[in-house]
Amino acid sequence: MKITETRNGYRVQASTQRENPAIAAMVALLAMAPEITDDERHRHSELADGQTWRNWCEIPARIWSGPMAAMAGGLDN
Repeated sequence: MKITETRNGYRVQASTQRENPAIAAMVALLAMAPEITDDERHRHSELADGQTWRNWCEIPARIWSGPMAAMAGGLDN
């Protein structure tokens, strides 16, 4: 996984095709989270399928802590 800090939070992107399902799961969890706005649900992720495509999602900074940061490799503010 590649994790970069953005203006609004953290972008988590698959580094390999095998990691694409993990990002798809993150997007599904974010879609169900009540603290995520409609704009965040639809604007901050992209899923596709293909040999060279890498899925990504953006986790808002306000929920980037604890378990989410630990799963992403310990990045925590």
